[in-house]
Amino acid sequence: MVPKPETVGLWICERVLIEESGESISLIATQTRRRCRRFPTEPLPLSAFCILTGGRGRGTMTCEVTMAEELTVLRRISREFVFPDPPSNLRVQFRLRESFPEPGFYSIGLHIDGELIALRHLHLVARE
Repeated sequence: MVPKPETVGLWICERVLIEESGESISLIATQTRRRCRRFPTEPLPLSAFCILTGGRGRGTMTCEVTMAEELTVLRRISREFVFPDPPSNLRVQFRLRESFPEPGFYSIGLHIDGELIALRHLHLVARE
């Protein structure tokens, strides 16, 4: 893909609501830190959502969930995409239902054709 698109944010949330008109988006329960009752966790409903702009052509987008310190990939999801035309925005959502093995920092990264374009950290802590 040429040129590489710009990322207008990357959010981690529980749900993404898009109105029928497509004009309004609501991100429900955005998070960077979460308390969990036990580890490994039950599968947590999470979404990675971003808006891309300025891209052209086709590409492969990959979302990776990684244990930040060990760089162990827990999950990798890939999909093909096409930018409709240069000035338009592309909304991207990856639905994750992930179980996390231990407390700590996790990274959720978006890659286009193997190149990292956005990264967000999620800190999971044990509920006392």
